[in-house]
Amino acid sequence: MLNSSSSTGKSKSAADSYIDVLIQNNNLRYQQKMKEVLGYDTSSSSKDAQYEKVASSASNLNSVISSLSNESLWNEDSSDYSKDKVYDTVNNFVSAYNTLGSTIENTYKTKLDKLVTDNKEALAAVGITVDDKGKLSVDADKLKSADMSELKKLLGSESELMKGIKEQSGSVNNIVSEALSIQKSLSGLYNSSS
Repeated sequence: MLNSSSSTGKSKSAADSYIDVLIQNNNLRYQQKMKEVLGYDTSSSSKDAQYEKVASSASNLNSVISSLSNESLWNEDSSDYSKDKVYDTVNNFVSAYNTLGSTIENTYKTKLDKLVTDNKEALAAVGITVDDKGKLSVDADKLKSADMSELKKLLGSESELMKGIKEQSGSVNNIVSEALSIQKSLSGLYNSSS
């Protein structure tokens, strides 16, 4: 028992060691996941800034996807409807996608690249091109002349492409945020006990 009066100090030390092992194992698991996301070893605490950059990029992409999923953006009968607002949101999506794509590697980058590559022709038809490294770019003239219903079909709330991208960026955000939280907890734990 941990509350034994004759060995309280010893039991507490054993319990602390056990908790440290659990924390360490959890940390190692997230380091492995982070290695999948970023493509390099993340065991150094100097990676906190990189964690935050990736988490911010993923969160930003999810926010823009949510904007594209908002039916009022596409509703031409709405008083606040504006084609310029649609174009700006599409440009924000492309920028956010490229930012996240430039900060991740391996598994998640491959999954994102596959999603856009599988939709390369449909994207090109509305003015969004995909280069050989998975980077998106916008042809403004072609985007502005694109059929709004096709654009909505490809980038709106019912789009399988957008659902897939949101799922991947959500996974990246969750993994990185959890890893950052664990990293900060461990830093605080070891700094306070040393």
